[in-house]
Amino acid sequence: MAFFTRLAVALALAVTLVNAAPAMEARDQVVPMTTMTYTRVEWTLIPNSPYLTTTAFPFTVTQFSTVNNAETTPAA
Repeated sequence: MAFFTRLAVALALAVTLVNAAPAMEARDQVVPMTTMTYTRVEWTLIPNSPYLTTTAFPFTVTQFSTVNNAETTPAA
């Protein structure tokens, strides 16, 4: 039950921030998303991994890259 409570609170906060972002950006209270940079982590599934049948995380980090959000859209 605590999980769903936390999920509801997180979603409410996310919706609030998303709705407030355009007005805050118009007042120069936040940095526009087009000028922000972020670190993209690309994941690759490990074939024949013994972790695939367990609850362990079956992925490995293969590349870190910092890109400009205005220049590149991250892959899904």
